[in-house]
Amino acid sequence: MSPQFYISMSQDLESNRALTELLDWLATDSINYQVNQSHLPFSAFSSGPVRRKIRQHIRACDYFLVIISQNTYKSNWVNWEIEAALRLHKPLLILRVRDTYITPDALYKTEYDECLTFSKRHLEETLRSLSSKNTE
Repeated sequence: MSPQFYISMSQDLESNRALTELLDWLATDSINYQVNQSHLPFSAFSSGPVRRKIRQHIRACDYFLVIISQNTYKSNWVNWEIEAALRLHKPLLILRVRDTYITPDALYKTEYDECLTFSKRHLEETLRSLSSKNTE
């Protein structure tokens, strides 16, 4: 069975472009994924049902992947999703669009695996490494 990913990202043009490229890579390997593309403000009263749905998706995933773009560290949603993944003990995988981008605060509290560069080859290598860790 293919691994299931939850993909967390900020809602900006750079992240959306990175997501499109990432989904092209994952499609060739038949990997399943979920991504929150809700544009609700984090503090919106109506965000409660969205948060419950996100927790369900994270609970069902095998891996939690964060696309880090220039503004990701500012995203309350991304930090909340990371915290939810940590509470659910999901393995974290980080994919930075550029290596100079700032890490979201919630990641400073835990260990995670990170792709060396934003490339399909490095993603595949990191996924193999994660898979072998989880089978040990």
